[in-house]
Amino acid sequence: MKLGWLLALGNFLPRSFRRLEMDPRVSCRHMAVFPALLGTHLENGPTGPVSMFGVQGATMSKMSLASYFSCLRDLHDLGYVHYVRFFDRTRPSRI
Repeated sequence: MKLGWLLALGNFLPRSFRRLEMDPRVSCRHMAVFPALLGTHLENGPTGPVSMFGVQGATMSKMSLASYFSCLRDLHDLGYVHYVRFFDRTRPSRI
C-alpha cells in the first residue's frame, strides 16, 4: 500500500467516526458494518468500491443477513455509504 493512501485514510476515519458518533440515527448495529467494509476494502486494495456478497458482510459484521441489509439500506439513506445491490446471486453488491 502506498504511504499517501494510508495517510489519507488516517485523516478520513477519525472524522467519519466522529460524524457517525454524533448522529442519533446511527446505532451500534450500523457501526458494526464499517469494520467489515474497511477490512474488505483493505484486502482488495484501495481502488474503487467494495464488492462483497451479503453473506460475507453479514458474517464479518456478526449479524443476520436481514439486519445487515437493513443497516446498509439505512446507511445509504443517511448518506454514509453508496450502496448498489445486485439481485443476481453471481454478482456481489457494490458499496
